Amino acid sequence: MNNPCFRTKDFISDLPKNVIESILARIPLRDAARTSILSSKWRYIWTTVSDLVLDKQFFADTLRTKGRVRQEFTNAVEKILLLHSGPIQKFDLHLPEIILGNFCSDIDRWILFLSRNGIKDLTLCSTIDMPYKMHSCIYSCRELTRLKLVNCILKPPSELSGFQYVTRLHFQRTTFGDNTLGPLLSRSGLLERLTIKYCSGIGHLNINAPNLNSLFIIDNNGLESLSFVDTPNLRYFFGSLCDKMGKTPTLMEFLVALPRVSKLNLDGFFLELLAAGGSPRKLPATFTRMNSLSLADVEFGDFHVFSCTLCLIQSCPNLMKLTFWFSINESTYEERVVNYLEVPGCMDQTLTKLLCVTMHDLVGLKPQLLLIKLLLACSPMLETIFVGLSEQLDINERFEISKELSHFPRLSPKAAVMY
Repeated sequence: MNNPCFRTKDFISDLPKNVIESILARIPLRDAARTSILSSKWRYIWTTVSDLVLDKQFFADTLRTKGRVRQEFTNAVEKILLLHSGPIQKFDLHLPEIILGNFCSDIDRWILFLSRNGIKDLTLCSTIDMPYKMHSCIYSCRELTRLKLVNCILKPPSELSGFQYVTRLHFQRTTFGDNTLGPLLSRSGLLERLTIKYCSGIGHLNINAPNLNSLFIIDNNGLESLSFVDTPNLRYFFGSLCDKMGKTPTLMEFLVALPRVSKLNLDGFFLELLAAGGSPRKLPATFTRMNSLSLADVEFGDFHVFSCTLCLIQSCPNLMKLTFWFSINESTYEERVVNYLEVPGCMDQTLTKLLCVTMHDLVGLKPQLLLIKLLLACSPMLETIFVGLSEQLDINERFEISKELSHFPRLSPKAAVMY
């Protein structure tokens, strides 16, 4: 049957090259390499894939001989880089849990190779036991726009120019040289999104980033102070602290430094520090751009924290979404918190834009219930209050809370309390 009319068409070989490349970009690298046996046309296309993801699953499949773990690891990475043809736009490397020894020199060599091959997106996740000290060639990656470092050491020399073209930086469990992070950021003028999570050695952090849009500061050790020098475009700030700072701004100073922030997330410790200097009933300025406020692990039984919270809410008249995560350890409260809430007109700002309130881990303390009552009474457009009751409550306690909430008057005819 050699008649051409009866030959089966080879659809795989006849696929356009750009379609093949699109397929390979969507499957794990190990599987992409295996496609070389499908057709002579496919044989070397996998070596041109611009996104190289060497994640945990890749090394779980690659590292098989326990006695030669490091050798197999380095051989696998270097074979991929040696065979690769064309620019590497994304390189995602998750180092396996192995004893590194003098392994850092291998990573230095790979990063140097990437810096000369147009790397744009680099992720390096080191093992918990042995952090990797970043090689200085990382600063010479002229096309780098995204960088994520996990469990690394970053101590840039003062004379370096920073990450000139990077728009996204993510540091997690990374150790910095004393007071070097702030100057590094100030020399990264295109930065739009910054995450600093579980890091150490930060010192005084002065953020000078005119294009910064989103900022996440999460449970870092050794953060002595935080100030916003030049962040006119910051829209979203997430702040969570695990230790006291040497210098803490007042609530007014903090908000004035964030004139365009529309979404603000703070934890109880951060709010406690802002409240340390005392808070007026209402700030002299209003922050009309703020439309979403989330407060986590907040102890409303503390009068200073509560008054700071109420002052913050009243100073943001255009809030549309309000979220509370109550502290699960809170079981008592100061009587003056209740006295404050029971005074008529304790909140003189009508929240004309507020649509949704969400509360998590509510245990039914009187300040918590009075806060709900207050929000129902001053929110004419409110649609829903979602109440997440603490798992510590039994069915009778839950029923009593729901019965009490059902009797609260509501300014909005549409307001519903849902559990």
